[in-house]
Amino acid sequence: MAVVDEMSELLSRLGLLCIPAGVEPSVRRFLNSQGKFDEAVFMRDLDTDEPVRWISHALATYIYEIAHELQALGAILPANLGPGSFEVIVRAIVERAGRISWLLEEGTPEEEAPTLPEEGMPRGVRRRGIRIGLELLVCQYHYCASLKALEVEQFICEKADALLREEKLQIQDWFDCSRSPADVTKWVIEGEAYPSYRELAQWALKKNDEEDAQSLGVLKGTYSALSGWSHPNFLAAAEHLAPRGFGYGYSPDYLKRLFGLAISATDKAIKAWLGYYDQDHDVTVERLWEISSAWEALAL
Repeated sequence: MAVVDEMSELLSRLGLLCIPAGVEPSVRRFLNSQGKFDEAVFMRDLDTDEPVRWISHALATYIYEIAHELQALGAILPANLGPGSFEVIVRAIVERAGRISWLLEEGTPEEEAPTLPEEGMPRGVRRRGIRIGLELLVCQYHYCASLKALEVEQFICEKADALLREEKLQIQDWFDCSRSPADVTKWVIEGEAYPSYRELAQWALKKNDEEDAQSLGVLKGTYSALSGWSHPNFLAAAEHLAPRGFGYGYSPDYLKRLFGLAISATDKAIKAWLGYYDQDHDVTVERLWEISSAWEALAL
């Protein structure tokens, strides 16, 4: 099998593995999960399970999109339809995986189900509540801006703006919003700010908390490079395109490194999702390992 066909098969397999995670779960099904624990804490301290429902909806959306983006890469690769598109799709995967890893930090449960304290919201639970609150506000803010840019009917814009105002008030009621300007992308809630795309790439790609500043800086720079190659730039394109017969084609080494970013980011995001819902760890993690190992073993 040609190396391009092997790459295509592995990308498609990983995409198919993601699809079940893109079906929004009911937290109530997973009695010993971190998600169920979060739900109990929010119900007791905030009198609502809305943050967990927002987390569930966001995760399902982003993983489902990643699944299809991976399959898209697998489909266009052997057909040599990727020039000008590969980096765009990989960047989209890294953006979504970064959000998942950021939202679920400290989301993996211990060996036994966590115990609900008598009072006080555990730090990890509170952080996830704050982060999904920021995610909700930023998504709604950009949605409202898009409606206005498209000049849709005024009543639709007004309805979206009203919902954003309600969400702001709700989150301000739950948490200490020390800095809350009109632009919610600049909000700071109990020291938490919404990450930039470069920071989200760092969340998506860092392997552990012990990486040094230089390594983390390179991960942020990776996003900038993906963005640079996602926009028209014939000089930048010339760096990673090599003549192959008629027209141009990517070198196998470049493709392995480029798609390796998507595989690494997806692997981390899916494991975070598994941990949060205490899903079928062993089988899925084994399949993730098989795909990652086969990718590393590709002979170029």
